[in-house]
Amino acid sequence: MQGLNLAVRGMRAEAGGARSRLLLSPAICFFAAFFPALSGVSSQDAVKSPVPPKLSQDASLKQIRSVYTAEYAKAEKRSKAAIAAKRSLSEALLKAGLETGDDAVIAYSLLDESRLLAIEAGAVDLALEALSAMIQRYEFDPHDLQFESFQRLAQRVKSPDDSWSLSHAVRVVAQDCFERDDFDSAEKFIKLVSRTAPRSGDKALASSISVLGKKIKALDKIYSAVEKKLKKLTGPAADLELGRYYA
Repeated sequence: MQGLNLAVRGMRAEAGGARSRLLLSPAICFFAAFFPALSGVSSQDAVKSPVPPKLSQDASLKQIRSVYTAEYAKAEKRSKAAIAAKRSLSEALLKAGLETGDDAVIAYSLLDESRLLAIEAGAVDLALEALSAMIQRYEFDPHDLQFESFQRLAQRVKSPDDSWSLSHAVRVVAQDCFERDDFDSAEKFIKLVSRTAPRSGDKALASSISVLGKKIKALDKIYSAVEKKLKKLTGPAADLELGRYYA
């Protein structure tokens, strides 16, 4: 728990209790998380930590709440001011999570709590940054967490800019699933982004998503047919059939 305490002390030492900082561009964070090569970091070089057990997460979250008691009290009120308080608390926890390198359990809880608060506040930029940090630092299949985050954000975003940022993030994941032949996941993300993209007012974006959706459906149909054939084939015949598909 020492990492959290050190990070908190550093933040509270800032003049006036201010926790302002320049957040990384959500687009840069998002692409760095899913395409490490673009940021000059090899995915093989990055050593990821396992996701902490639920009991460990609960214990660390309890301590986090004890440190930020006043901030949570403001964020949990039913008022317009609570939305801003949630965003502020999310930003503070994100900063602490990024700065905590010696305790993987606390860092995970800080980042995840930041993500959840950002979603509740409808803060797309913060939610994407916290999600990206979790994917970069921890070993897990991110698709379920991504879909949960995107789906909940889609229910809260209002501005065209936020819809645009969210839609681009979802499209990146859909494209990645498509390229990995994970058509079930790709279709799930495409359905979601097909609802958010029109709110952005970007017709080119909506069009590109429509085209990707058609590609996913077409290739999924072909892939399903190939899978059935491969069950009956072995050796060179199976290799040939699979080669034709990828060609």
